[in-house]
Amino acid sequence: MKDYISRLDTRRFGFNIARIDDPRILLDPALDEGLKTQNIALVITRIDSRESQTLDSLHAAGFTIEDTQFTYRFPYHGPILRQPADPHITIRDATADDIPGFREIASQAFENYGHYFADQRLDRARCREIYPDWAERTLTDPSAATRVFVAEYDRRLAGFLSFILEEKAGERYAYGIMGAVSPGLRGKNIFTHLAVEGLLWGQQENLNWQEHNVLTFNQPVNRVFTKLGFQQVSSFTTLHYWPEA
Repeated sequence: MKDYISRLDTRRFGFNIARIDDPRILLDPALDEGLKTQNIALVITRIDSRESQTLDSLHAAGFTIEDTQFTYRFPYHGPILRQPADPHITIRDATADDIPGFREIASQAFENYGHYFADQRLDRARCREIYPDWAERTLTDPSAATRVFVAEYDRRLAGFLSFILEEKAGERYAYGIMGAVSPGLRGKNIFTHLAVEGLLWGQQENLNWQEHNVLTFNQPVNRVFTKLGFQQVSSFTTLHYWPEA
């Protein structure tokens, strides 16, 4: 069980948190005993949303659904829908000077967002630290992001979108790590320009595909990816389990 402990989550919340995605382990009758041995207070898991029987079994065992996300994929065999130039919007590479702006946007854009906030047992103040810290890591930790784009609106930091490169079965692809637009500047097509810039970068890198995960209820971002030709290829559900609950 030690191998499943999430060091980052554990440090943030102050108690042992495990991330386990294998249903065989999650549904093992000996799970609680193993968690107790390692003093694990919370288990976080992601399950393919098509696995309805597994989800039903986990729910019956005390797991609670905290969010569901779609996975969108853009295969590089079709055209990229470029956007008309907007004199207000500039896209550039991020720098360390953007850290304060990233933190501010992330703290505003991700308030009450995602599976951490959905779980009322988690401390709200510590939940609020997650996305600003994550946004900062994309600029300071090379393992957290390969490329990060910034959108400026009238020379004001307006949003960002980060990617990491991966390889699977001999094919190279990029997936979105995180992206956000300042709440006060939404509705100005800023995220679309960021997404297109990411697609053009992937094309230059000769990638086979690019993908992003989006919460099902985030309709504006779902619409952006659909409009740009991304295909919805799968979805997954995040569940939490408190053994002592």
